[in-house]
Amino acid sequence: ELVGIYENSGKIDQAIEYCRHIVNLSSTNALAKVRLAKLLMVQGRIEESVSIYSQEILTNSDLPAGVHQEFGDVLLKNGCIDEAISAYKRSLHFNCNPLVPHLIYKKLGDALSQNRQVDEAITCYQKALELKGDFLPAYMDLAKLYQKNHLLNLRFYSVNHQYRIIYCMIPKNATTLFKTMMVNGDHQ
Repeated sequence: ELVGIYENSGKIDQAIEYCRHIVNLSSTNALAKVRLAKLLMVQGRIEESVSIYSQEILTNSDLPAGVHQEFGDVLLKNGCIDEAISAYKRSLHFNCNPLVPHLIYKKLGDALSQNRQVDEAITCYQKALELKGDFLPAYMDLAKLYQKNHLLNLRFYSVNHQYRIIYCMIPKNATTLFKTMMVNGDHQ
């Protein structure tokens, strides 16, 4: 596929041009339009990307769950938090891939956290961890949310300048158990 060749070689302008050509040839090709929206996002043309995603989601109910999740990502980057939350929820509703829901729950938790819906965000992070117990980004974001809202005391200790150990004091009503975790020193 020529669009992919252009994209993989970093020629985003050519990939967009060719993708527009495909869309013009077949205006009913929803996946080509979604691919165009993705490419526009890569190029930083967020408003145009949001417009295409919105149109396709409204007119095509058969889009894969991943499209809704990608649309949520675009909306969140564009500061449209409520709309991103809706897109992630739609993605969970349509999702039948057992390998992905933990990631969508984590992203939904991120959006809810940004929207100051702390209890709902905690529930989403916990669901992500229920689905994939070793999903470190969900652990980290849940710990940060607890700490930000003064629900736990989080301390970082350096070990050999490469790793940090996180000790968490968990409130008794928390259902997710934090244990001492080793994380790369880049995480804070």
